[in-house]
Amino acid sequence: MAGKLVHFEIAASDDSRAMDFYKQVFAWEFQDSGMPGVSYNLTQAGGDPGGAVYSM
Repeated sequence: MAGKLVHFEIAASDDSRAMDFYKQVFAWEFQDSGMPGVSYNLTQAGGDPGGAVYSM
């Protein structure tokens, strides 16, 4: 089945540390989703696909 990945999620016990890692390794930038009470940080991962790092 062929298809295109459109979104991914990375669960992390320390989401700040995970975002720092991906910023350093891939130069990804993150933006808070704005959802109250939830740490869900969105990225375009350098283009397609989009994704998120969130706190487990």
